[in-house]
Amino acid sequence: MIIRMHKYLWYRLYKFNLASWKDPLPALSQATAAISALIFWYALTILGWVSSLTGTPIDLDYALRPKWELLLLPAGIVAIILLIWVPKGRYKKIIEEFDSLQETSAQRISRALLLYLYVAIWIALFIIGFLL
Repeated sequence: MIIRMHKYLWYRLYKFNLASWKDPLPALSQATAAISALIFWYALTILGWVSSLTGTPIDLDYALRPKWELLLLPAGIVAIILLIWVPKGRYKKIIEEFDSLQETSAQRISRALLLYLYVAIWIALFIIGFLL
């Protein structure tokens, strides 16, 4: 279910970017970068919860300083996702899968609300994890 939700989120972002750019390559790159940022956010959330549960403090001043590792990790996630999706055309299968759904506007709105709720829950978990 979560994988399908991420695929649908990627599809919605791709369609939004495609409408903006009118070119599939920037739309593919931006949607993939957004999903990669979300995966990076998950990693930070899990790190915050582990820190809270184990009682090991994380020095945020040190952790949030610009470093090559922090810059390369999201770029690496983008590269891995692109290497998995692009050569075998998996992103085209995702697009075909959701294009064939024939969504009504009510379904599109309810699915969008579920995606917003899902992301909001992760943001809340991130904040709670670092506040505990």
